[in-house]
Amino acid sequence: MTEFDQRSQTILHDIVRLYIDSQEPVGSRTLSRQSSIKLSASSIRNVMSDLEYLGFITQPHTSAGRIPTDSGFRFYVDSLVTMRKNLREGTGVGHPDIPRSLSGKADNKNQLLQETSRVLSAMTGCMALVSAPKLSQLPIRHVNFLGLGGNRILVVLVTESGLVQNAVITMDNEVSADDLEKINRFVNEHMLGISLHQARRKLRIMLEREMRQFRHLMEKLSTHAEESDNQIYLEGFLQMLSGRKVDEIQRAQSLLRAFEEKKLIFDVIDHSLAAPGVKIFIGAENPVEDMSDYSVVAKKYGSDEQSPLGAIGVIGPKSMNYQHVIDIVDITAACLDDLMQ
Repeated sequence: MTEFDQRSQTILHDIVRLYIDSQEPVGSRTLSRQSSIKLSASSIRNVMSDLEYLGFITQPHTSAGRIPTDSGFRFYVDSLVTMRKNLREGTGVGHPDIPRSLSGKADNKNQLLQETSRVLSAMTGCMALVSAPKLSQLPIRHVNFLGLGGNRILVVLVTESGLVQNAVITMDNEVSADDLEKINRFVNEHMLGISLHQARRKLRIMLEREMRQFRHLMEKLSTHAEESDNQIYLEGFLQMLSGRKVDEIQRAQSLLRAFEEKKLIFDVIDHSLAAPGVKIFIGAENPVEDMSDYSVVAKKYGSDEQSPLGAIGVIGPKSMNYQHVIDIVDITAACLDDLMQ
C-alpha cells in the first residue's frame, strides 16, 4: 500500500522547494544530491513514484523530472504556514523598506494605497492588488459640490481617514449656484462624521418634504460612491511575466482580459475578506477559472477584524516563492493597519 509517511513528505517538500528555485522539473539524481535526507537515486525514484500515484507530483513528459501539482503546492504552503505559526514569524523584522516606503505616503491615503500595490509588486516580483475601503461606509470629513455648468456637478468627498474621491454627477435639472452654496453649508454642518449611507437615512428624516432637490443630489452621490467601492489598485502585471515561457504569457493574456472586467478580482477579494490571517489560493482553488494557472496570497487590512477596510494580495505563478511572498503580504497588511487609521 502506498503511504504518505514522513520520508515521503520530506521528499515532496524538497521537490517543491527545488522546483521553485530552478523553475525546472526535478529529477531523482538532483534530489539525491540536494535533498535534506540522504537516499540513493533509486530509493528516491520509488518515493517519487508513490508521490505521483498520490497526486502530489506529475511528469510533464517522458524521461523528464517531476513537477508539483496543485496538491503538492498546497502541502508545501500548509507546511510553511504551520512553521510560521510555531516560530511566530511575520513581525516585520528584516523588511524595513516596507514601513519606510508606506509611511512617506501616510498623509494621502489614495497615494498610500497606490504605493502599497507598487511595493508589493516590487518586493515579490508578482502582480499586486490592493482594494480601497468602501467610501460609502466611511465617516465624512468634508464634502463640496461645485457647479460645472448646466446640470453637471463636481463632487469632492474627503473621508475621516483621508481618502479623497472626485466625481462628476449629472442631475436631472440644473442646480443654481445659490442652491449649491446652501447644500454645501448644510452638509458640512449636519453630515460630518457619519457615512454616506447614514447621511442618506438622516436626510430622509429631516428633509422628507423640504429640499427634495438636495436629497436627490445626495442619493446620486451615494450611488456613485457605491460604484467606487470596487476600486482596486493594481501593479506589476508585466513584472509577473518577466522570464516566463511563451505559453505562460499567452495564458496571462486571458487573465488580463478578466482583470479588465474586474469581476475576477472582486471574487478573490471577497474570499480574502471572509478569511482570517493570510489566505492562499493555489491553482484550481482560485474562485474563478481564469486563475487556475496562478496562486494568490492575500490578507485583509484594518484594525477591526469583523469589518476590515479592504484587502491586499499578490498574484503570481504557482511556483512563486511562497515563504517570501507570505512574509511580505503579512508585513504590508500590518503597516496598512497602522497607517489607515
